[in-house]
Amino acid sequence: MKSIQEEKYEYDKFVIELSHKIQEIQKDFNNLSDENRNRLENDVMRAFMLKGIVGVSEYFNQWR
Repeated sequence: MKSIQEEKYEYDKFVIELSHKIQEIQKDFNNLSDENRNRLENDVMRAFMLKGIVGVSEYFNQWR
């Protein structure tokens, strides 16, 4: 079992690596054309909405 300090270190390391990846993605996104930015934003929004719909459906299916 990991100590609290080990858990915190692991979490902090993950968050730092994630933030670096997000910055890299932001740089790449900024290099896209306006058309491709809009297309990506719409695709991502659809993906989140579908995931949300699936999650809500699964939640309600638990109560059947």
